[in-house]
Amino acid sequence: MTQLTSKTIFLLSFLILFSCSALWSLHTRSTEIETNRLRAATLAEQLSTALTIVAADRTRALDALAGNWPLSNANQVDWFNVQGRSLMKMLPGIYDLWLYDQQQQLVWTIQQTSRMAGSDVRFSITARTANGYLTKSGNRTLVIYQQQILQGTKQQWRAVMLMDPRAIIAALTADWQERAVAFNVQAENTILFTSGEFDSEYPQVELALSFAGGSWTLAAQSKEQKISSLELLLLYGFIGSLLVSAGLARWMQQRNEISALNLVYRSAADVSPDAMFIFKKSRSKNAHEFELFSCNSVAIRMSGQITKAATPAVLVGRLLGLDAFETLMTQVLESHTPYFQLLKIKRNEQQVWLKLQIVPMPEGVAVTLQDVSKEQQLQQKIMYQANHDQLTGLLNRYAFSQQLESTLQQSEPCHLCYIDMDHFKVVNDTCGHLAGDELLKRTAGILKSVLLEKDVLARVGGDEFCMLLKDTDLDAVKLRLKTLFERIAQFRFMWDEQAFSIGASIGVVSLDGSFPDVPSALKAADAGCYLAKASGRNRYFIVGEQQSALDHLEEERNCLQLVRAALLNDGFELYAQPIVPLRSIELVQLEVLLRLFRPDGTPVSPGVFIPLAERQGMMKEIDLWVIERVLHKLEQFGQRLDKIGKVAINISGTSLGDQLFLQQVKQLLQGFSVSKSIICFEITETAAVSNLAQAQAFIAELRQLGCTFSLDDFGVGMSSFGYLRDMQVDYVKIDGSFVRNMQHNHTDAVMVKAISDIAHSLGKKTIAEFVSDDATGMMLRDMGVEYGQGFGLGKPIPILDALMNNV
Repeated sequence: MTQLTSKTIFLLSFLILFSCSALWSLHTRSTEIETNRLRAATLAEQLSTALTIVAADRTRALDALAGNWPLSNANQVDWFNVQGRSLMKMLPGIYDLWLYDQQQQLVWTIQQTSRMAGSDVRFSITARTANGYLTKSGNRTLVIYQQQILQGTKQQWRAVMLMDPRAIIAALTADWQERAVAFNVQAENTILFTSGEFDSEYPQVELALSFAGGSWTLAAQSKEQKISSLELLLLYGFIGSLLVSAGLARWMQQRNEISALNLVYRSAADVSPDAMFIFKKSRSKNAHEFELFSCNSVAIRMSGQITKAATPAVLVGRLLGLDAFETLMTQVLESHTPYFQLLKIKRNEQQVWLKLQIVPMPEGVAVTLQDVSKEQQLQQKIMYQANHDQLTGLLNRYAFSQQLESTLQQSEPCHLCYIDMDHFKVVNDTCGHLAGDELLKRTAGILKSVLLEKDVLARVGGDEFCMLLKDTDLDAVKLRLKTLFERIAQFRFMWDEQAFSIGASIGVVSLDGSFPDVPSALKAADAGCYLAKASGRNRYFIVGEQQSALDHLEEERNCLQLVRAALLNDGFELYAQPIVPLRSIELVQLEVLLRLFRPDGTPVSPGVFIPLAERQGMMKEIDLWVIERVLHKLEQFGQRLDKIGKVAINISGTSLGDQLFLQQVKQLLQGFSVSKSIICFEITETAAVSNLAQAQAFIAELRQLGCTFSLDDFGVGMSSFGYLRDMQVDYVKIDGSFVRNMQHNHTDAVMVKAISDIAHSLGKKTIAEFVSDDATGMMLRDMGVEYGQGFGLGKPIPILDALMNNV
């Protein structure tokens, strides 16, 4: 009976197991086929999405290029060249960019080597207006996308982007080369890209996709999941069924030996990303209080050496780097209250953050340890970015304010330095923001070189920095600032074969308890910085030592109120100074000068209120006010203006770069009957060079109306002769610093003669400033200078009087 029962059990179990294995074999093969199909579909969707995004990015970039086209720019091809090169650097896969004119003639290509190719496909570009079609350039297949640049409804330009689909697809699928996949992309019966070999045994997925307006077909096949042989699977199932059936009786006897606790615990613990321990109270009085009962695989990896149960909790704590581990478990078990703590431990020479949780359970505790290092590192990175300047790595204004607030609450000696870098704008405007950023990083390094361990440095503005010099007296601060100025003076910033020097204006305040809060301390230091800059730059000003200078700052603020009131109430007055011909019988010219008077009638120096207005952004309004009032007064004289050569009006550098200002000036000129040829606009050399493109556009448009131009203060700027040939000015005004002492200074005389000769060689006339006597005038005339201006030839008088004297 026992034998019969054994046979029955064997046969029944074999039939059941073999049937299940057969079903499993069929299911496995079906699953493997479906898995490969889904993977191929996923790869196809990923590539399709990536290509759609890539095409959208590049076509959007070309659309943006067309949308931002500077139709009023004098040299649009150069602009296209600069923008195109930037696009090709930022967006890989762009093979070239072409520019066609109104006649569909190729004007420019970014890659000059492809200019001939651009000419070859010109006909197809104009004949087919749809984007996304293919063209051949040698052995390269390219996708063309084009965009028209319209002025109104008329096409001015046609921008063409050539994308290399092979390069794009190869970049997007670079990580597929190590995978068992095959795919190809084709368009218009042309295979653009292929990888791997297709196998008929595996499913193939085809997907239609769109790229830059064209329709492509993507075929993909995944062979990553090997498809098993059905016969082999059935054979394995047969053998397995025999073995399992034979051992069924033994398995039935041993099944109760499997711990119910392990079944419950393992099913949850081993799939958890956290380390999980169960500790039981030790029953032996001589043993440790807690012993390890069970743990999951993560716990074994984390502890490194635990391989079996009954390990003392003290040893586990040591391996994990946790002190008082057993004491914590005792407290939790006795209080029946869970315990939570964030731990920072050192493991394998690295800092690791662990989230510890101890929960009471019958006769023991459950401990979980979660590795939250990545979350903590991310949080620390976010905190760092929130408190630091991303360009220089220094503290930002917010973090520095917190440091300053903490310092104000302490009694230790400390000094606050507010630093404004001189000449930074020249570098930024001349060489671009990349150069400016690099200069800021270099500057930060120079500033850090004079810091001690406790000191604090921060970037609080564009080119502004703050330092807290702690535990030091004022004399030591002066010595360190002296060292800083020496290092700044030795520094030369090189960019595109140009050398620039910088300076620093620093305001210093002692944090001696006289400042109640952060804003007041920063305001005082900023005022000191302003006074250092106003005193000549590249120096420091100690607030509190020079009260008169602070009084001067207050006076400037009062002056600013006068300027604002003068703009609102027509409080400015116009004066004029004659510009006298030195060599021939020509008409006298006049330069219009702006004057401002206090309520008591005392004058405010233009050297005070003009720079102040420039810093406050008010010069555009002042310039427009002057132009309108001058035109109004000139209109009153009608035909009598024929007896005056030119009337010169100064234009500030801030106004020069404002496109709206140019349009407003043209409207004013066209609104009066005054001949435009009598108007001469004066712009300083520094302003012209700092805004070269805007200056050239400004001059070109107003010269078309008949106005002339004079380049003022020539010789003191950083450009001088190099830019003079590019400026369409009629007069060059030689700066008075060379003219004033030229009788007694041979170098100044040589400079004046050189400027005059070069100006004449370029077809421009010269005007010498600061002519104080007849001897200087004679000397200038002998050098060939046409005009002179200065107190020796005529002082400024009200404009109406000056006009009456000359008409």
